[in-house]
Amino acid sequence: DGTVRAADMETLNRFVPSGFVAAAAWKFWTKSGLSTVGNRVIVSAAIAYAGYYAFERIRWTPARQGQEFRKQFAEHASEKLRHSVEYTASKCSDQVSAELKETFTRLEITARDVTNDLKDEINQLEEKSQHYEGIAEMSKKWKNKFDWLEIELRNYRNDFIPKMPSRPSAQKLDM
Repeated sequence: DGTVRAADMETLNRFVPSGFVAAAAWKFWTKSGLSTVGNRVIVSAAIAYAGYYAFERIRWTPARQGQEFRKQFAEHASEKLRHSVEYTASKCSDQVSAELKETFTRLEITARDVTNDLKDEINQLEEKSQHYEGIAEMSKKWKNKFDWLEIELRNYRNDFIPKMPSRPSAQKLDM
């Protein structure tokens, strides 16, 4: 990210002695034979760089190192936490989806069983209804036959059996 870390500075200081860069620059400047304007540009750039380096070196205190460490740790922790949340959310989503599928399957099976039970009951009721309709139809036929037979018996009685005188009642005999 372009920031200088404490570890980077320690590594650089181990391999490059503090006066080596300045001595090398001075030697290069005296031996190069560059023009005066070129020398001034080079010296100005070197001074600007050295000033910036010194400024950064002065600012790189233990408090700043701790601050930078906390910032880097916060970024790292938030990234890991974000990945953890995404992973957990996807697993939770998968689990909810699986449970919903399982529940739907169970409900589907239950609905199918209830539907089959209702169809069986309907078939049984239709069979009973047909049986009762048959009985009702047969009873109508028997009623019609009995009515016809009653009429025939009445006609026979009226035509062939004379009317008998009624018996004297028991009260008349007691007298």
